[in-house]
Amino acid sequence: MSKQSPALNEFRARAFEEFQFLVEAFGFRGEPVPKGYNEFGVWFVSDTTRIVVEGIHWGTNARVAFGSAGRPEDFEDCDLIDFLNLRYPDEMPNEAEMKRGQHHQLGLFAALLRRHAEEILKGDLSVVAEILEIQRRRAEEWEQED
Repeated sequence: MSKQSPALNEFRARAFEEFQFLVEAFGFRGEPVPKGYNEFGVWFVSDTTRIVVEGIHWGTNARVAFGSAGRPEDFEDCDLIDFLNLRYPDEMPNEAEMKRGQHHQLGLFAALLRRHAEEILKGDLSVVAEILEIQRRRAEEWEQED
C-alpha cells in the first residue's frame, strides 16, 4: 500500500470539513474514490445523488460536480459552475475569489452548493439534462476551434 502525500491528506481533510453539511443536513455519506478516478477527490453519496469535490490544476483550483448515485461510470459529472451560470449567474464566483486558491474555493463552493442547490441535494436532478446539453455544445465548439 502506498503512502498518501501530505497534500492529498490536507486536501481531503479540508474538503470533508467544508462539505460536512452534506452528511449532517442531507443524509449523504462519504464514499471511497474508485480506482482510476482523481485521487484528489472526495466523494459523497446519498440514495439518489453523488457529489464529487476535486482538486484540479495541480492544486491551484477546486471543482464540484453532481449527478446521480449509482455506478461511477454512469455519473453525469455536472459542474457546479455550469449550474450556477444557468440558474444563478449573479452568484458566479469572481476572478479575485478564484485566485485566492483551492482552499478558499472549497469553502466558497460549499457555501454556494448549500445556498443554491438544495433541490439537487434532496435528489431532484431535473437540471442534469440542461447541464449535459451545455457540456455537449461546449465540446462541439471546442472541436470546431481545433
